[in-house]
Amino acid sequence: MAFETDNLAAALEGQHVIIEPNSPSHGVTMAFIEVSGAPVELVQIDHQARPDL
Repeated sequence: MAFETDNLAAALEGQHVIIEPNSPSHGVTMAFIEVSGAPVELVQIDHQARPDL
């Protein structure tokens, strides 16, 4: 499951990060946290850089 956030750094505060923030493509930053034993993807999109998303 993935969720989009406007502020990835704030969304990661206090969470169990299992994959550190990284940029798989231009204008996209993602990270994974663990919630109740399940991986959850958090994504921050720069919509000015990526109007296609």
